[in-house]
Amino acid sequence: MAFIPNPVGLRIDRLAEGQDRHAWLEDLKRIDLAKAQILKIDDRTGVWKTPLAGREVVLKMWECPTLPGRLKLIFRASRGCRQWRGAQWLIANGFPTAKPLALCTEYGPGGPREWLAIEHLEGRSILDHIADQDLSISQEHAVAKALAEQISDMVAKGRFNRDHKPSNLILTCWEGDKPRIAIIDTVAIRRCRRFDFAAMQRMLASLYIEPLGLGCPPRRTLCMRALDAIQAWGWWPTLSGMIRNHGDPTPRINPRGA
Repeated sequence: MAFIPNPVGLRIDRLAEGQDRHAWLEDLKRIDLAKAQILKIDDRTGVWKTPLAGREVVLKMWECPTLPGRLKLIFRASRGCRQWRGAQWLIANGFPTAKPLALCTEYGPGGPREWLAIEHLEGRSILDHIADQDLSISQEHAVAKALAEQISDMVAKGRFNRDHKPSNLILTCWEGDKPRIAIIDTVAIRRCRRFDFAAMQRMLASLYIEPLGLGCPPRRTLCMRALDAIQAWGWWPTLSGMIRNHGDPTPRINPRGA
C-alpha cells in the first residue's frame, strides 16, 4: 500500500480556525511518510507522528475504496468527519481532547482516502501507565477516580464513547493532585440518553477489557475506587458479566507495539 498522498487529487475539506490553507496544502503535497514516525499501520488505515504546517501533528489515514465508504465521504459520515465532530463536541463541553486541525480527501487511482491531522499531545496513554505500573498508589487511585467521573460527566451530557479504551486516553499532565486525561480517538462518540447507565457500564467495561487482553488488568481495588467515585458500587457484578461475555479480549493489533 502506498501511503504518500497524491498531490494532484488532494483537497482540504475542513480547516481549524486560524490555520493557513496554503501552508497545509503545500506541506501535505511534499510529505514523505517514510520519514515519519509510525504509530499504527492496519490493512486500510495508518497513523503517523510528523511535522506539518509548522507544528508536530498526528496524521491519520483511512482508505475508502468501497461504495459504502465513498457514500460516507459524500454525506460526511466518514471516520474522519465523525472524529472531527466528536472532538468538537468534547471541546465545546470542556473535555480534554486532541484538537482537529485539517481534514483532507485524496482522490487517486486506488480510490479516495481521508487524511486527518490532529494536534499531538504530550503524555502517555492510560494503557501504558497500567502496563508499566509507573504511577504511585495515590496517583493510580486519582486516575481511576478521574476516569469514572469523565465517563459520568459525558453521559450526563448525552454522549458516550463506544471505543473508550485506555490506549485512546492520554494522561497529559497533573493539575495539582488531579490528572488531566484527554480522549484522542473520537470517531466512536455517539448520542445517548442523559444518565444512560448501560452506556456508562459499557465505557467502564472497556477500560478493563483492553488491559486484560494484554495481561495487565487493573487491580480490583482500582475498579472499586472508580465505582466509588460515581456511587455505583453495585455495578461490579454487571461489569464482570460484560467482561466475561466479551470473549477473547486480546486485541488484533497490540496498541503498545510489542
